[in-house]
Amino acid sequence: MENRIRCDQGGDAIYANLRAYNQVAFAPIAVESMGSDDAEKGSSPSDASFMNKYDDYSVTSTDGQLLDFWSGKYQSINLCNQVLDNIPAISMDASLKARYIAEAKFVRAYNYFRLVRAFGDVPLRLTIPKTPAEYNLKRSPKAQVWAAIEQDLTDAEVLPVSYGGADVGRITKALYWPCMPRWPCTRLNGVNVLAFTNQVMGLGYSLFPNFEQVFRVTNENSTESVFEIQCAIVQGNPSASNSQYSQVQG
Repeated sequence: MENRIRCDQGGDAIYANLRAYNQVAFAPIAVESMGSDDAEKGSSPSDASFMNKYDDYSVTSTDGQLLDFWSGKYQSINLCNQVLDNIPAISMDASLKARYIAEAKFVRAYNYFRLVRAFGDVPLRLTIPKTPAEYNLKRSPKAQVWAAIEQDLTDAEVLPVSYGGADVGRITKALYWPCMPRWPCTRLNGVNVLAFTNQVMGLGYSLFPNFEQVFRVTNENSTESVFEIQCAIVQGNPSASNSQYSQVQG
C-alpha cells in the first residue's frame, strides 16, 4: 500500500505541474502562439508589452519568457525522470507499474516535443543526475531528441483506452495514438493524421455539438476532450487548484 501511495504521489506531481504558471501562462503563449497570425497581444498597449517582441520576432535570448518556458519544461521532465528512475525497482502490481511508467514517458515526450520545436538542439536528460558532471549537459542534436521522443511514445503504448471516477483526466491511448512513434512525420503526412484521427473517434470521441458551450465548467471532459489539465477547486488554497491560462488570455 505504501508503494502505491508513493507512486500515486509521483504521478500526481507530474500532472499537477502541467498547470504551473510557466507551463500555461505568459511563457508558453509567448513562445508557442505569439509568432502566429492567429494571435495578438491585445489589452492596453502598456500591458505585457514584452509579448510584442514575439509577434515581431525581435525577442532576444535574455527575455524572461524564454527562461520560464525552458525551466517549466525541464521541471516537468525532472518529475518524469524521478518516476522513471524509481518506480521500476518497486515491488507492486505489474499492470499499474506499467501504466505509471507509460504516463511519465508520454509527458516527458510531450515536453521534449515542445522544447525541440522551440529551440532545436536541446539538452537531453533522460535520468536524474547523480554526479556533478551530469548536471550541465550540452545540447543534443535535434535528431537525437526526436528519436528519444519516438522511443518514449513507443514505450507508452500500454496506456489504457479510458479511465473512470477519480482517474478521469489521466492520459489515455486516445491521446497516444495521434502522437505515437510517427509523431515527427505525422506533422507532414495527412494520411497518417487521418488514420490516427479515425482511431481516436472510434473510441467514442466526437466534436461537441455546441462550440460556444464546450469550454464551460459543466462540459469539462466532454466527448471532444482527448486530454484536459484537471483543476479541482480547493477552497482557501488557490495555488493548489488554480490555472492562470484563462486569466492571462483575458
